[in-house]
Amino acid sequence: MTQLADMKELFYEIIKDQTKNRMLAEASPQYAFNTVNKTMLPEEKSKPLRSLIYSGYCFKFYVINSCGARFALLGVTGTTYQL
Repeated sequence: MTQLADMKELFYEIIKDQTKNRMLAEASPQYAFNTVNKTMLPEEKSKPLRSLIYSGYCFKFYVINSCGARFALLGVTGTTYQL
């Protein structure tokens, strides 16, 4: 009889916990979201290196244009078929 009473008590505890969780989930839309870490401000400001980005863009533009000028000087304008 003691084992049966212990089992009933265990089941009632589980049902109580599940009912509590369900009521919390229905009452609060933010129930599933837990804050893991608090937000912190950075110690030093970070920003993109605009000069590096700009110089890379200029270098790429120079390379593409110089290759295009070389092909134009050599007469390479694409594939042409002569009969």
